[in-house]
Amino acid sequence: MPEQKITDQRRSDRFLTFTRSVEIRNRKPDQAVSVFVDEIIPRYVNWKIDKNSLPFEKKDAYTCRFKVDVAADSTVTLVYTMTQTW
Repeated sequence: MPEQKITDQRRSDRFLTFTRSVEIRNRKPDQAVSVFVDEIIPRYVNWKIDKNSLPFEKKDAYTCRFKVDVAADSTVTLVYTMTQTW
């Protein structure tokens, strides 16, 4: 399970902006892996990614997907900032 934390957050009555850090570890000593990190967005919310350390794909109106390639016996940290408006 990846370790996740919110490192920054700003909120008003019309928006929420947050920065999330997700650390993904591959403990396999001799095999690289690819994993998907999905951010599920609540309904009735418009969203955008303001900053990202890895490319993402907008799967649908409610799902943002990051593909993370992790080398054998290593760690990758995904960091992204999202703004949600309503």
